[in-house]
Amino acid sequence: MIKFPRTFTAGDVLSWAFSLPEYSADDGWSAEVRIAGPANNLVVPTVGTGTEYTAEITQAVTDQLNAERAEVFVIVTDGSQKITCYRQAITVRPDPRGDSYDPRTHEAKTLDAIQALLEKKATKDQQTLTHDGQSLARYTFDQLISLEKLYRRRVAKQRRLEGDRARGRSRKIKMRFN
Repeated sequence: MIKFPRTFTAGDVLSWAFSLPEYSADDGWSAEVRIAGPANNLVVPTVGTGTEYTAEITQAVTDQLNAERAEVFVIVTDGSQKITCYRQAITVRPDPRGDSYDPRTHEAKTLDAIQALLEKKATKDQQTLTHDGQSLARYTFDQLISLEKLYRRRVAKQRRLEGDRARGRSRKIKMRFN
């Protein structure tokens, strides 16, 4: 069974052990773990003994990862065929040791940039943020007002969900039929 963490922080040392009963290293299979996203493409070789595999990523390697939502894959090959046998969405969190650490979500950063543009106090970095491929600085005042409303709703939803998780609550309605 394969079990990867759903989130990890860039700069962490990662180590996974997993079993692939159908793809034994003794039968010529090899496996690799791949972390892929818009800003990351990392291939981690594994060490296999029988059907057990281990993968390790050092701090030096994870230091190079960008914070983003990505996917982790386990890909096996025997030289003549390649099979993706596992896929999971993950979140790479930013390293808090970095100079550019900003714990806000993309939506919160964008909302702040839109509000700064509306107040005519935007920095160059805030002006270069994009929405749908267009720089925020190129939007009209009315378009910025609409975008502010959109991002205000998104940020409010994120904060509400974070609060629910922190209090151990869920918005799922559980039902049972007898």
